[in-house]
Amino acid sequence: MFVADYAQNITLPWYGSDQPGDTYYYSPLNINVFGVYNCGSKHMNSFLYPQYESGKGGDDVCSLLWLNLLKNGINPKCNKCRKN
Repeated sequence: MFVADYAQNITLPWYGSDQPGDTYYYSPLNINVFGVYNCGSKHMNSFLYPQYESGKGGDDVCSLLWLNLLKNGINPKCNKCRKN
């Protein structure tokens, strides 16, 4: 069984070229943190990515869950894994 959830966002100082003014007024860059805990092996995978790369929608969650399955050696497309 896997338990997955988004954690609180992490903010980092970001000095992008689009930001006007002194460094005091720079807005922070939000980092999305998605964690997947494997209850059987008691192992956790964390996925971190900046908000400009992607959001927190259904497609993002499915992609991260798929990546987690592949990292755990579970390949849903494998014919040997399917029951007939």
